[in-house]
Amino acid sequence: VDFEQPRALYQKAMDATQRAHLIHNLAVHMCNIKSKAITERQLSVFAAVDEDFAAKLAKELGVSPVKKMEVKKAGEAVRFKANLKAL
Repeated sequence: VDFEQPRALYQKAMDATQRAHLIHNLAVHMCNIKSKAITERQLSVFAAVDEDFAAKLAKELGVSPVKKMEVKKAGEAVRFKANLKAL
């Protein structure tokens, strides 16, 4: 569910030029990430939106494409529990 709107934006609302600009703009900023693990994790999130998007961004960054992040169904989500005792 979390990726439906960004997927629709990327695939349906943007044209090829807008997609190319998005990829370039993200690459300009992501090239400054020092941790390979953080770059790979972010690319996996983008791959959950659209795998071609993530692959093009990885190419622009000069890194290998990654597998998309595995997203659990909403019913499998971990429930948030506030630790109010720590406050």
